[in-house]
Amino acid sequence: MKKRILTCLMATVLMFALSGCDELPEIEGLPEIEGLPDIEEVSDIGEFVESFINDEKDIDIEGLFSESSSEESSDGASGEESATEATSEEPELPAGSFEYNGKVASINDDIETILSVISTEDNQTGDNSGNIYYIDTDRMILFTEEVDGVKKPAQLTVHDENLKTSKGISVGSTEEELRAAYGEPSSEADEGSHIMNYDFKDCGITFAVDDKIVAITYFKP
Repeated sequence: MKKRILTCLMATVLMFALSGCDELPEIEGLPEIEGLPDIEEVSDIGEFVESFINDEKDIDIEGLFSESSSEESSDGASGEESATEATSEEPELPAGSFEYNGKVASINDDIETILSVISTEDNQTGDNSGNIYYIDTDRMILFTEEVDGVKKPAQLTVHDENLKTSKGISVGSTEEELRAAYGEPSSEADEGSHIMNYDFKDCGITFAVDDKIVAITYFKP
């Protein structure tokens, strides 16, 4: 089969040459073949091709096609690698999510999930009503509410610089870094600190800013 293909390709090249082309055209996928005569010496293309292919010349037909196949395989592998690199980037977390000490949770998770990320049994205390959880006194405070008889998170206030928002902002970040990450706030006001409010579909976030961010508060929508 490959011998037939080679025959057709050689005949095509010679046809181009005999029709007046100054140089033999390059055909993609056809490697250079040694032993071709000058065009002026060829009078019968069919006779020449048949004699050339059937001659005892050492023509490595398998080798002629293996190179192009290898290149195609290499190109395919490169494409797959590029696709892998393109999809290896981690997607951005929802606005209501946060990362703390390598763990991720969201204000929209249940109370147990949030507490498992931000606290331990040793540093967690609650108020008499059982609706507020204090982590290391006030490093973080989780407020809850009862909805249809089920207690759910309502608000999380953070003073710990180790907790980072989904955009990498934390207590200690500057107002410039905050605006660069989140853009202009939905609203802002001066209430002792400069308060910057951002509204999202899954939550609201308020940043209290002095020279730097001093508190971050997540609200349920």
